[in-house]
Amino acid sequence: MGKGLDRAEAARNCAEEALVLRDRAMANAANGIIIADHNGPSDNPIRYVNPAFEKTYGYSRHEAVGKTPRILKSGVTPQEFYDELWETLLAKQVVSGEIVNKTKDGRLLTVYSSANPILDDEGRITSDEPQPTNNQQRIPHPESAKIGAAVIGVGTYGEVHVRNYQKDYRTKLISVWSRSKERSRRVGGKYRCEYTTDLDKIAKDDRIQIVSIATPDFAHTEPALKMLRAEKHVLLEKPMATSVKECQQILDAYNSQPSALNSQLKLMVNFHNRWYPPLAQAKRLVDEGKIGKPANAFARLSDIITVPTEMVSWSDKTGPHWFLLPHTIDLIRWIFGQEAKSVYAVGRKGVLQSRGIDTYDVVQAQVVFEQAIATFESSWILPESWRNNLIEFKVDIYGEKGRIGIVGDNEGIEISSSNHKTPTLYDFVTEEEPIKYFIECVINDKQPSPTGEDGLAVTRIIEAVEKSLTEGEVISIGSQNSVKKSISTPGKI
Repeated sequence: MGKGLDRAEAARNCAEEALVLRDRAMANAANGIIIADHNGPSDNPIRYVNPAFEKTYGYSRHEAVGKTPRILKSGVTPQEFYDELWETLLAKQVVSGEIVNKTKDGRLLTVYSSANPILDDEGRITSDEPQPTNNQQRIPHPESAKIGAAVIGVGTYGEVHVRNYQKDYRTKLISVWSRSKERSRRVGGKYRCEYTTDLDKIAKDDRIQIVSIATPDFAHTEPALKMLRAEKHVLLEKPMATSVKECQQILDAYNSQPSALNSQLKLMVNFHNRWYPPLAQAKRLVDEGKIGKPANAFARLSDIITVPTEMVSWSDKTGPHWFLLPHTIDLIRWIFGQEAKSVYAVGRKGVLQSRGIDTYDVVQAQVVFEQAIATFESSWILPESWRNNLIEFKVDIYGEKGRIGIVGDNEGIEISSSNHKTPTLYDFVTEEEPIKYFIECVINDKQPSPTGEDGLAVTRIIEAVEKSLTEGEVISIGSQNSVKKSISTPGKI
């Protein structure tokens, strides 16, 4: 009896030593390792990550455990790869291949990944440690295969594009443009690329395939026309333009190019808040019918007063209706899946005028869509003491069976010291993902969205807002290139 217990104790000790050795081996491995559950692609929570994974991807063990491997999903690797991976794993076979993963801070890493199921003594996939994935080092992207990129307009948001093209392994930043020679030289030097004040130089440069345009709201049309006529892929910051006429000119230039006829040429308007995770989730919930058919919405996006008085040097040539409303109007139009029929808008001037800036302090607009209504509000005089230090952002969507509420300027963290702050956490997602998506569309010859037609539709609405502000009447939104006065106020939808 005693010898049997001794043998059992020895076996137990041996098994424990083996587990310790295994744990040490995984902890000290140079490659990232994940162990995840085995319930299939929709339910496979992570059980373990090793230190190399934490270092490579930026997620701590506490952040990763309980999540699914989808936190690494970049959107670049085709869904078919993941489907095949799970089929192979559930068939108890090893699978390997090249995959593009995304780190916590939004960087893309191309890795050679292998995955295999862990089987118990009876050959079943165990529920304890079913899926380790070993991620090897990043595979260098050949310099010759990189897509040449340029950025026109290198203000605050233009630099977002510059940074992304510089660090994305699929692109090579060739040049930046600014009307200011000093600014173009400074940004070019900062990011170690060429710089110019000549649009034609970028248009004629065969090395450049992608061009981002991030000039002021009113200055999009000239560079967009030049780049499209040179058959460059164009990523255009919102709004597409500040008149329906100019939007149509851009679309005509795009559609007249031979490469656009077979969908090879790409044009995208960067309504980047579509990538903001809570709003992307809201769109999915509405599409799935979780709150029934949309009935009405309220959307507020405002800036602190230092934006028009200090950050934007051309604020007297625009206003909160052109600078901010494009974001929220696009979002509600996209989430509703409906076109606008009429607009009534009111605005107030005073505070900014007293500072020598002749534009609206605040604009509010009611828009009647095909089967729903929405109220939009944007202010440029939010006090500097506002908790977010930049924006106030709120979206409420009401359906026939429910409601979705989003507070975009409070993302779950509050900091109180000398003042009270709710810092923004998702900027890297909202700002970087649409640019990465556009690059992916160019590489994979996929038509991007939001399209030029989306940009035209939003400008058509804001042009009606502007007309209503001036004339004090309800403006009916035509389906073509103009807006017209409505005979009566909006009635039943």
